Formats: sequence, structure tokens, C-alpha cells
Amino acid sequence: MADSNFDRQADYLANQLTHLEARMIDPQEFGRLQAEVAAQRRDLDRMAGALQEMAASVKAMQEQLAEARGGWKLLLMVGGASATVGALIAKGAVWWAKSGGAGP
Repeated sequence: MADSNFDRQADYLANQLTHLEARMIDPQEFGRLQAEVAAQRRDLDRMAGALQEMAASVKAMQEQLAEARGGWKLLLMVGGASATVGALIAKGAVWWAKSGGAGP
């Protein structure tokens, strides 16, 4: 009876071991997967660096645009003032010509 119990347990363990071996991953496949994960990690690190560089570039562009807004306002003011002075000079020239300022 003891042998029969031992044989049953041995058969059970052998059966479990067979099922376990069937579920185990091949060492070569595992190594390939490790290499693939390492390559993906390198790619992600490279992409993270590129993303940080892009964020810095966008911030620099925002700062330049903020400075340019003030420049555009000044340029518009100078243009408006120039147009006003030009209109006054033209109006004065017409008035001067009609009043005989350059007359014969």
C-alpha cells in the first residue's frame, strides 16, 4: 500500500512537471524578448530626450513671440504716426498751393 501511494504521488509529480515544462518559455525566446525590450527602452529614452528638446524649442518660440508682440505694436504706432504726418504735409501743401504761397 505504501508503494502504491508513493507511485501515485510520483506519477502526479511527473504529470505536473510535464505540464510545467510545456508552459515554460524557451531560453532563446526569452533572450530575444529581453533584447527587444532593451531596444524599446533605448528608443523611449531617445524619444523622451527629443520631446524635452521640442518643449524647450516651443518655450523659446513663445518667448520670441511675446517679444515680437511689443515690436509689432511699436511698428504700428510708428506707421500710424508717419501716415498722419504725411497726410498733414499733403494737406498743408495743397493749402499752400491754393493760397498762392508758391505763386508767380
